[in-house]
Amino acid sequence: MQNNQNDDMSGALFINEKCDPEKRHPNYTGYVTINEVKYRLAGWKHEASTSGKTFLAIKVSIDEQKQAQTRKQPPVPPTQRKSAPSTF
Repeated sequence: MQNNQNDDMSGALFINEKCDPEKRHPNYTGYVTINEVKYRLAGWKHEASTSGKTFLAIKVSIDEQKQAQTRKQPPVPPTQRKSAPSTF
């Protein structure tokens, strides 16, 4: 997915072919872009105990690859503050 303005506030979930319910792996995985920041999505298929209806529980986390790229960039120098005049 190319990152442009049309991708903002959108994403996709895909069936997780490697899903292992015994290891609590998500049934669905994917990405969403919000304010030009890419997030990872994970979804688990559940059945409501009272109604029996199927629903999807979703977890959102920062995209680890994007976070690693950010860490490699040099730190931003602190903003220069004006010091208060000395009272001595």
